[in-house]
Amino acid sequence: MSALREHGVKRFAFYSVPSMQGDNVAYARRFCMAMPDFTCIVGEDPQLLAGLQRDMDWYDFDHLHGEGRRLYTRWLGDRLLAQDILP
Repeated sequence: MSALREHGVKRFAFYSVPSMQGDNVAYARRFCMAMPDFTCIVGEDPQLLAGLQRDMDWYDFDHLHGEGRRLYTRWLGDRLLAQDILP
């Protein structure tokens, strides 16, 4: 963040992609809890995960592709807009 601040960035937000791995979800939760001064979005929404139940949406347990990637991008964009993150 300090390198980006040197170039004029003033606002930060963090996010995690959805994952089928419990360890990765737990890491995302811990990370967000450790960053209380920043917007932090964990991709753990039950509705999002229900939409990503097709095997073809996942490259592996932690990476999306195809329609899964598009669905997640829309989901994340909606949350960023709702939190007034974007300039």
